[in-house]
Amino acid sequence: MSEQAKEESGFGILGLSTRVADLLLLSEGDVEWVRVDQVRKAWHLLFISTVVLITLGWFILPLAAPVLETDAQLTFVARLTFVLGLGYLLIVLAVLGYRHYQFVLLTSKDLRLKPIVFLYASSVTLFAQLYRSLFFLSPGLFSYPHPPVNPSPTLQVPGPRSFVHNIEKLAHLGYTR
Repeated sequence: MSEQAKEESGFGILGLSTRVADLLLLSEGDVEWVRVDQVRKAWHLLFISTVVLITLGWFILPLAAPVLETDAQLTFVARLTFVLGLGYLLIVLAVLGYRHYQFVLLTSKDLRLKPIVFLYASSVTLFAQLYRSLFFLSPGLFSYPHPPVNPSPTLQVPGPRSFVHNIEKLAHLGYTR
């Protein structure tokens, strides 16, 4: 069984990745470009890297929260890892876009709206997360006269009290402008 046939069978992470690519990227009549080897490899790399970064952020980080609440150096390493992971995802997304448009231009296929919207929305979302993560990594990189959040050197687990405090700050910002 060839590698592509294994991917299409739906078993394992590559099968899941192929099915997600079919849902997110395919429009009517453009099945060929997702099957191109270079585009498929770039997509799998992006999908698997995203799954790893989400797993780190949603599952591993909460397990390490008791240690990160007290150790500023480990918190810095965790935040730096997240920033580097987001930068890596942006690079892989750019490679995916390059490979897609290279295929479209070389084969004279029509541009479809679905991949354009996906690539644009993904890049905007990743840039926003990168900007936010850089602020939490080093607030001194940005010049805010009255920042809505002052990140601490250690990880702060949000609770109901901090949530209400942040809502009050955001409401105050809205009324003062």
